[in-house]
Amino acid sequence: MANWADYRKKYQDVQDYITDARQEGLGTGSLYASKYGQKIDGGAYVAPDVSGWEKEWLKGLNNVYGRSNTDAGQFTEDEIAKYHYDMWGKGEGRTWEGQGITEGQAANAKDDYFDVDKFDTLLNRLEGSKGRQQRQQSLENRRNISAQGLASMMGNF
Repeated sequence: MANWADYRKKYQDVQDYITDARQEGLGTGSLYASKYGQKIDGGAYVAPDVSGWEKEWLKGLNNVYGRSNTDAGQFTEDEIAKYHYDMWGKGEGRTWEGQGITEGQAANAKDDYFDVDKFDTLLNRLEGSKGRQQRQQSLENRRNISAQGLASMMGNF
């Protein structure tokens, strides 16, 4: 299971948007727009028109989660973060420490997922291999004993 708090922590733009979107009323937040808007010549940011963003997110979130909410604030931060990852984050190659193996393996993703079935399979293979090695060693020991006995008998002649 993915750790969506880690995702939000790593990608501040996602957390900023979620903070804005979860405020009561559609399109009420300005944090995201002020931080990530277009830069103009003087170095200041010009906030883009985000009035339709929350409506579009709301449609998508309702569709994914099978609800008919009227405000993004009615979804949890984790639900919004998962929606962001599924819609855009995967395509952008966003990874984070808490994503685990179920979200895919990226080169910089931490693999802290423990799969008991996979462990059991590997353990059974190892035990099977040890058994085969033991049988092989026993067979070679018997051959050595037979060869020593034969050599001893031939030495008597």
